[in-house]
Amino acid sequence: MVRWRGVIRSLIPVMMLFFVLPALVVFATFYWFGFTTDSFLVIFILFQCYIITLQVEIGLRQTAVREAEYAPTLRPKVSHGMIGDHVWAKVYLENVGKYPAYNVLVGLVDKVKNKPVEDAAKKEPKTLSAGESVSVFSQELSKYRSMHIQMNVLYVDVLKIIGEIHFVKYPDAEEFMMYLSLQRHGILLRCLDDLKLAYSAIKWSRILKKTQK
Repeated sequence: MVRWRGVIRSLIPVMMLFFVLPALVVFATFYWFGFTTDSFLVIFILFQCYIITLQVEIGLRQTAVREAEYAPTLRPKVSHGMIGDHVWAKVYLENVGKYPAYNVLVGLVDKVKNKPVEDAAKKEPKTLSAGESVSVFSQELSKYRSMHIQMNVLYVDVLKIIGEIHFVKYPDAEEFMMYLSLQRHGILLRCLDDLKLAYSAIKWSRILKKTQK
């Protein structure tokens, strides 16, 4: 089911940037200067600014894609081991990619207590080459399963760019899941992406209605 409230909310910046703002500029230009050469020159400059902005944003997005190719691929790994008569969970951070990660810092936050997990906070920065892993913390298995943990990882890649990854483990689960805050470069490109997503939502909504008849 499509959540139309979110679709409409995402379309508001699109309408403002691509329809309302140009319409206001065109109306104000013709109102103050009339249908003159200067008026058409102002409108031409406006659309030229849009085109230049889009070209710059496309270049930034392509640069981000190229930089991401050299980023390490870090994943949490959970294993079990016996300590005395109890089973313990041991959490590692492993570099499963082909590029190293330098100055890796791992922070764990207990989301229930809203406090950092001290075992992880005491770790020194590490360098993880491809295939290497580092121990993050360990906990008795039953207690570990009941915990709600957020893992925040900071690193420096081969291009000397600081990267950040976030993982979360929910109660009654053992494995961590990666979650990302979506960061899209640019303003106009983001609006065009939202417009494309809105069109897809409308298209699929119509297809679903037809299949339900």
